[in-house]
Amino acid sequence: MFDQTDIQRLFLKNNYIKDQWENLLLDSGIQKKQIEDFQHLDQTLGIYHKEKLVGTVSYQNNVIKYIAVSEKYKD
Repeated sequence: MFDQTDIQRLFLKNNYIKDQWENLLLDSGIQKKQIEDFQHLDQTLGIYHKEKLVGTVSYQNNVIKYIAVSEKYKD
């Protein structure tokens, strides 16, 4: 499915994807209340490396609202 690195739109209605995304944000130091607000942005993208979600970015009205990268990510 993935080569080495891939960027994909995240569909947060899928519980498995949503759990991965929330864990990444929590690991990045983002608080639970902020995560709830982020769920309603226009679009969320996930950055995958070797099938593991290692980063995410969301935007609204073509403005980036946050970027998060896993601190645990190591190649």
